[in-house]
Amino acid sequence: WLFLYSDGITEAMNSRKESFGREKLLNLIRENKDRTAREFSQELLKLVSSFTDGASQVDDITLVALKNVDNLDKEANLATQLKNSAETTSEDKTP
Repeated sequence: WLFLYSDGITEAMNSRKESFGREKLLNLIRENKDRTAREFSQELLKLVSSFTDGASQVDDITLVALKNVDNLDKEANLATQLKNSAETTSEDKTP
């Protein structure tokens, strides 16, 4: 596992001026250690969004999650999904 993130995640604030915090992030990492990097990233972004509940943010939220995959079929499937997602995104921007 390799997980890099900006302080925009831990410092994301809700309307009560409470920050998301490092402890919530560490708990999420522990609870999701068996998930793929993509599943973990999606869960984290969902949790941060739920926590902030639409409160205006002053910092960017950036993350990179990488996980060693022992199963080459699973890795190939993920690569195909990412390729398809990138192609769809680029097609959406075509005039």
